[in-house]
Amino acid sequence: MSVLNIIDIDWSKNVRDFPRNYELTYQDLMNPLIPAVAVGNFDFPDDCYCPNIPVQVKGGMKIYPRHAEHVYMSGPDMYLALKLGAKIKIFRGFTCQMLEKDGKPSQCLAYAVTNLVQDRLRAKIEYKDNPLVEKSLKTMVNSCYGKTAQNVSPKTRYNAKTMGRVDAEPSTVTSPYHATYTTALVRCMLIACINQLHNIGYHVYSVTTDGFITNAPTEVVRGLDAFGFAQIFQNGRYILNQTTESCEANQFWEPKHFNDTFLNITTRGNVAINDNGVLAHNSYITGEVKDSRADRDAFIIAVLSREGKLKCSTKVWTEFSEIVERKHDFHVTESIRQLSMNFDYKRCPLLETAIDTPVSYTSADGRFHIDTVIAEYDTRPFNDVEEFLNYRKAMENEDCVKVTADLERIKVKVSTDVKGYIGKDLNRKVLLSILMGYRSGIYQIPELDGLKQSEVVKVVNSWRISEISINDWKNCSRSKRQDNMLPRYLIEETLQKILKLN
Repeated sequence: MSVLNIIDIDWSKNVRDFPRNYELTYQDLMNPLIPAVAVGNFDFPDDCYCPNIPVQVKGGMKIYPRHAEHVYMSGPDMYLALKLGAKIKIFRGFTCQMLEKDGKPSQCLAYAVTNLVQDRLRAKIEYKDNPLVEKSLKTMVNSCYGKTAQNVSPKTRYNAKTMGRVDAEPSTVTSPYHATYTTALVRCMLIACINQLHNIGYHVYSVTTDGFITNAPTEVVRGLDAFGFAQIFQNGRYILNQTTESCEANQFWEPKHFNDTFLNITTRGNVAINDNGVLAHNSYITGEVKDSRADRDAFIIAVLSREGKLKCSTKVWTEFSEIVERKHDFHVTESIRQLSMNFDYKRCPLLETAIDTPVSYTSADGRFHIDTVIAEYDTRPFNDVEEFLNYRKAMENEDCVKVTADLERIKVKVSTDVKGYIGKDLNRKVLLSILMGYRSGIYQIPELDGLKQSEVVKVVNSWRISEISINDWKNCSRSKRQDNMLPRYLIEETLQKILKLN
């Protein structure tokens, strides 16, 4: 629907440059539909729940930090950021004049898409015995964004004639401006609603390209003004349906699933207990009939019982290029994939909100049962790209992040003060660091003074922090091991507990 609202640019008129090193104000962008682009720095306030300006990081992923420098921003991004209290300093940027036609703003995509949609509705009636006509028009409508965005980011395609990869080339209607505003308007609409829902006490658990999972009732979501973006999308619905009547067809928010209880695993991995709830597999294949009750149960059991990455079998088809170049005949092979079901750390977990929740689940047919514990927690935006990359690096060798102790371990690994291997048991690393400190004379633990090795091990294990052996005790005296001790602020709480036990 966002394509219906984009106003065309009058390229026959000069652009208006922003001054260099200019601090943007609301008066500069009073409407998110004003064609504008800029590169600069931004700083969101600490109490902003969800910043809205995307920053690309390694691998093409986008995150939404509180602060960033030298970032390209579109008009809708800057407009919403100002609404959320951000400060934006522009190094270089400009706004464009809007094209007018018959005294009204020109919206070429709105005209094209509306005609295709109306033609599709007529085709359903006039060619009801020939669905190919309606399906073709549906494909045209769904291709509008893809064709305007084709090769905006350079891509290659396989050319059967030259038997090699060539530049994909823009389409005849490729428009970086229209492509940018199509995605920016949807993105800003979602993030505006997320912030407003948070401000009135509701939660948003997962967000995808064009929707989110929330505990807010449908009427509450539909009642949000989204800092002005709701009216823009409402106007788009009016244009599409050729009517301004207050009816269900003119609602731009449409509930897709209703979840009783659900597991929010990762961005593309969510599963509800009830049959009509969300079921997004994160590419995992259970082997059951897709979206059946057995499929839902198998996915839930697999996620709850996991101790590492999930393995599943998938079919791999021969690539078109291999057939053309006569490298292989067409065939389908089975391949084993290992899929991470960890939280993807696009936002930073708040440890102070983390609670380990016992979960008991039995499949509908009664064949499978699992008792386990999973962590529930809220998140915050990363402060900057560097903080995000530190967390992503800490996650590289983590196959299963499931409970609060796992989240605490990740946070410790992110600390710049930590050296050496931590392992999966943070309590063990803390205990060994305390014992290393004791053996090197840094910490005083009177209860261990004068004891034999076997007696020390017995006393330490009686503290019920983590189990150690005589070899562990011996290794605590080695200088190389002591170089990797955790800093005092990380072990202070446990050390005080030990001293109180004494």
